Amino acid sequence: MKIKLTQSQHYTMMESLRRYLKFNDQKKSITEAWTGLSFASHVKETIDAGYMDWVSGKPYSRCAGWLHLTEKGSKIISTWVNQGYTNLKFFRYNGSLGIPS
Repeated sequence: MKIKLTQSQHYTMMESLRRYLKFNDQKKSITEAWTGLSFASHVKETIDAGYMDWVSGKPYSRCAGWLHLTEKGSKIISTWVNQGYTNLKFFRYNGSLGIPS
């Protein structure tokens, strides 16, 4: 089954993968680690799709807040890690989920 992400969702999930690998040291589970820091308007699509959620409620207007992956979002990140996609290069999203060729 393929998952289609919007460009905004893709970049948010890429940042989540980067934060998880670089700063977490796998000390916390993939759904417990704080894997996002953003403004509500920037991650609206990702939250609405159920891939991420706020750590402690939605931040105030014009303030950034911390996010964590949901079970649904953690499946995407886990798939990328299992496929060896850990050499993080941000690439233009072409509409398909997986390792770029």
